[in-house]
Amino acid sequence: MKKVNITYWITAAMMTVWLGIGPLFAYDDPTSVDVIMHLGYPYYFPIMITCFKVLGIIAIVIPQIPIRIKEWAYAGFAIDLICASIGFIIVDGFIPHLLLPVTALTIVIINYYCFSKINYKNA
Repeated sequence: MKKVNITYWITAAMMTVWLGIGPLFAYDDPTSVDVIMHLGYPYYFPIMITCFKVLGIIAIVIPQIPIRIKEWAYAGFAIDLICASIGFIIVDGFIPHLLLPVTALTIVIINYYCFSKINYKNA
C-alpha cells in the first residue's frame, strides 16, 4: 500500500504541474493560442479549459473533497486529453505533438488507478 500512496502522490504532483499550473502560464501565450485555433477551437477556449483544469486539480489534490467530485474531475481530464489527442490526429495526423496529451492521459490513468486502490478496498 505504501508504493500505491507514493505513486499516487508523485503522479498527482505531475498532474498539478502539467495540467494545473502549466495552463495558467500558457492560456494566453501566442503559441498555445495558435495551436488551439489551428485545431479549430474558438479563441475563448484556452481560458475556459484552464479554469476547468485548475478546478479539477484542486478537486483531486485536496483530501477533503468528496470522492464523487474527484471522480468527475478524473473524467473531465480523461475527456479533455482524449479530445486533444483526437483533435491532433484529425487535423494533423500522427505528429510528435500527439505525445503530449497521450502522456498526460497515461499519468491521469495511473493516478486514478492508485486513487481507486486507496479509496476502494476491493479495487
